[in-house]
Amino acid sequence: MGLLQEIAKEYHTPILSNLRMQRDLKWKALGYLYFYADKEHHTLKEWADAVGYLLGCEAHFDSYQQVEDSLKPFSIPIR
Repeated sequence: MGLLQEIAKEYHTPILSNLRMQRDLKWKALGYLYFYADKEHHTLKEWADAVGYLLGCEAHFDSYQQVEDSLKPFSIPIR
């Protein structure tokens, strides 16, 4: 299962675009990615594709630490 599909399953949405188009869901998904326990389970390309898709921009990562650093702002809970 791909990373985006995993997130969609976690948030019970069968439509991937909901992850990007529904603001609250997007922020939750990005927070979920920050706290993802085994980042190395997915390739850096999968991470770049998932983060880029959610943010609506191009992303590129050279390391898993870079993935975590880029997602840190989304670790703060929203109300």
